[in-house]
Amino acid sequence: MLPPLEEASVIEIRRTLRQAIGSVWGSANVPEAADKFRPHVSAGYFEEDGAAAPYVTAVESVTPEPARVTVQEASLIALNRDHRMYEWSTRAVAPLSRS
Repeated sequence: MLPPLEEASVIEIRRTLRQAIGSVWGSANVPEAADKFRPHVSAGYFEEDGAAAPYVTAVESVTPEPARVTVQEASLIALNRDHRMYEWSTRAVAPLSRS
C-alpha cells in the first residue's frame, strides 16, 4: 500500500461521499465503518502464501518521486470476490469539483 501525501483531502472526499450515500440509504446503512478507512493506493494483491523478501527488496531498491493525481469523479460500485479476485460493477458516477 502506498499512502497519499495529502491524506486529509482523500478523507474529506470520502466523508462527503459517505454523507451522500447516507442521505439516500440512511446513515445506518452506509457500508464500512468510517473510522476503519486508511487512504492508500494498492500496489498489488497476492492470493498465495510466499516469501515477502523479494518484494521488499524490489521496493526498497527504488526512490520514487511523488506522483500527482487529479480525481475527477467517484464511482459507486458493487464489489465482490465471488471468483477469488476483486470484481465490481459501476452503479453510479459522481463528478467531483472544488466548487
